[in-house]
Amino acid sequence: MQNRLKNKNTNNPDVWKAVGHLQKAIAAGGVDPKLLALVHLHSSQINSCSACLYASVAGGKKASDTDERLHNVAAWREAPFYTDAEPAALAPAEAATRLQDGAEGVTDEIWEEANAQRPFLPLPPGRSSTRTGRPMQKSLAGVVLGSPTAATPNPSPSGA
Repeated sequence: MQNRLKNKNTNNPDVWKAVGHLQKAIAAGGVDPKLLALVHLHSSQINSCSACLYASVAGGKKASDTDERLHNVAAWREAPFYTDAEPAALAPAEAATRLQDGAEGVTDEIWEEANAQRPFLPLPPGRSSTRTGRPMQKSLAGVVLGSPTAATPNPSPSGA
């Protein structure tokens, strides 16, 4: 694969630096690299990002994932190759990624199922998987990393 950007750092170095910091933070979050690669790969399939697909497959292979699993992640609901934890991350990732298509985003049903099936990472201290009181924001990062960042179509103006 040939890089189209001659020097990515000359286009907007602050953006690339931020992306690098985000990738480091995600990698340090304690989630299995195989799972991160699967989530990234499936989101990249939905987004039709060739460079992202290439990077996701490389990341999955580096994490010792199998070709069978990497090739079938587009059909994860029907494929028998995934653990219970993986659909718990793939469903909200898919829902959040499909916001661009006009989908409703991560619904309460998807969010609660992901939290119920999520043995791969506990919630951070002080967080509840229930949506009582101040609602926990729903997002890929929230499901995979326990982060309260928003990826809902219409978050409230107060950020709650």
